[in-house]
Amino acid sequence: MYKVPEKITTIVKGTKAKYLWCEASKLIYQVEIEDYIYEFSIDQSDRNDIGNATFNRTEKAMHLMRWIRMCSENETLRWTKK
Repeated sequence: MYKVPEKITTIVKGTKAKYLWCEASKLIYQVEIEDYIYEFSIDQSDRNDIGNATFNRTEKAMHLMRWIRMCSENETLRWTKK
């Protein structure tokens, strides 16, 4: 069973997401919290989802919570323990 170690609110509260790379039209971001490092993707080819959004090198993780939640729900949110 796929179970994320932390609640999404814990992942995004007071943290920053850092852009890592782009792969197959997906932006890969990383969020680092006390015990874990999380990686998630944003599919920039889906214009209905992102519209005209601007994605910066670093963002408040709260601003990207929508995509973190989607990755958690479709089981593509990756994490490693520090």
